[in-house]
Amino acid sequence: MSETIYQVLDRIEETAEALALPPDATPIDFLCAVYQSPAQPMHRRLRAAIECAPYVHPKFSVVAAMGDPKAFAAALEAAIARSGKARVIEHMQAEQLDAQLQFHPSKRKD
Repeated sequence: MSETIYQVLDRIEETAEALALPPDATPIDFLCAVYQSPAQPMHRRLRAAIECAPYVHPKFSVVAAMGDPKAFAAALEAAIARSGKARVIEHMQAEQLDAQLQFHPSKRKD
């Protein structure tokens, strides 16, 4: 091994000192310090940035803002009343349609 354990421990302590966070720092503050520190290896900085991103940048989503519940109930009742006035389209059986169009598959001219 090219490095002794003490050299590795010294290097770890140096990187920990490079972060220098106040005692009341939050975990988000710690992650931000890690990904902003040029003394940290890039893979560690990327991992810290990935973990910190959901807490720093908001996730946009659709939220329904409902006003007065009575207004919603009134709009729902109006929609139900409108749907009761829908026009019903009657359908025909295939035989009735054939008779009306005077078409029968056995009388077909090829």
